[in-house]
Amino acid sequence: METSVPQHPRIIDIIDFWKSCQPRIHGLPVRQSVDPFALRPWLGHCAIYEAIAGDDFKVRLEGSFISEMGGENWTGHRASEIDSRYQATLLRDLRDVSEARTFRTAQISIVQANFIRIERALLPVTLGGGAVDQIIGCIYRIV
Repeated sequence: METSVPQHPRIIDIIDFWKSCQPRIHGLPVRQSVDPFALRPWLGHCAIYEAIAGDDFKVRLEGSFISEMGGENWTGHRASEIDSRYQATLLRDLRDVSEARTFRTAQISIVQANFIRIERALLPVTLGGGAVDQIIGCIYRIV
């Protein structure tokens, strides 16, 4: 996944929020430090991807903006299922963020409609052991 310099003000804001979360273990915010109430400004634009056995990620939550824009809700499904259906690279991107242990941003098209451009940030967190346990994905449409 290529990382671009964040442009969208809300993406910049959520990255700043992620950077401010304390405590951290090995540079990652501990999941409990990511206060759901503090995430409120971005919630409809966020998806939560949880690392699962088999080197995949499960969509724990998909925000209403994401579901409406794509016309479907992937909550409960695996990233590999999304990739298989749309010949996408979500799983590879999540693995890249997990291995790099830092956020990544990119301007991409949504998988359901390549004419809809978005800016996406992927922000890893840890449950406490230092491994990436979840990744918060946040997207905003580029006008």
